[in-house]
Amino acid sequence: MKQITVNIKLVQGDITEQNVDCIVNAANKELRGGKGVCGAIYKAAGRDELQAETTPLGPISTGSAVMSSAQNLTTYGLVGDKHGIKGIVHAVGPIYQDGLHGEVELLASAYRNSLILARQYGYKSIAFPCISTGVYGFPAALAAKIAVTTVVEYLLQNPGLTVVFVAFESDDFILLETALHNTKQYGQLFVDTGKLSAFNIDCEQKQSLDKMLDDAGLQPLQNQQTDFRGVFSAEFKKVITDISDPFSEI
Repeated sequence: MKQITVNIKLVQGDITEQNVDCIVNAANKELRGGKGVCGAIYKAAGRDELQAETTPLGPISTGSAVMSSAQNLTTYGLVGDKHGIKGIVHAVGPIYQDGLHGEVELLASAYRNSLILARQYGYKSIAFPCISTGVYGFPAALAAKIAVTTVVEYLLQNPGLTVVFVAFESDDFILLETALHNTKQYGQLFVDTGKLSAFNIDCEQKQSLDKMLDDAGLQPLQNQQTDFRGVFSAEFKKVITDISDPFSEI
């Protein structure tokens, strides 16, 4: 009997300030510094230095990923000591059209290839932003579901890597949190969760989020609190007998 522990955390904040070995950039095919998360990463790492390194690596195809150094990018640990992020994974997610052009698998591939690269480089932790949900227009709840299920499935077969999902907006945090809780529906995972998120959301915002979750086939959480903003963490455990079949039941 073999026990596999999947370590996943969810936080709201700036991905460039996470205490991890590598972070993922929601990149474009040409690997140019852009706006949003991409722009923030290039700015923190040193735009000119990082651009000089990534330009020769491109262009790359949708769903693929490449690794660069982190250049000037550093972050602070929990006790205030300075740590250097070692690498940046540049992953290209799909531009969403109508869901009929392979967007789901391409997004899953972007997450999966990022994890593969981190493992190949010997990194022990990786932080993801929300890929393709900005100007690329991917439905946010569906993207959260794909991100979580892809990561969980990969880590069950390749344990030892800690994954941090970093949501910049509270809506994304709630969608990812809901997807994490819903993972117990996929592969019957045993879930030991931390404190639920706590955001002030109005009725109109909640209705919008619930509709997105319903469209993605996710069950909304019923006991989310209000008045304070917390950090959610979760640990997913499953006991398996055969590593080649991570979803086999005992």
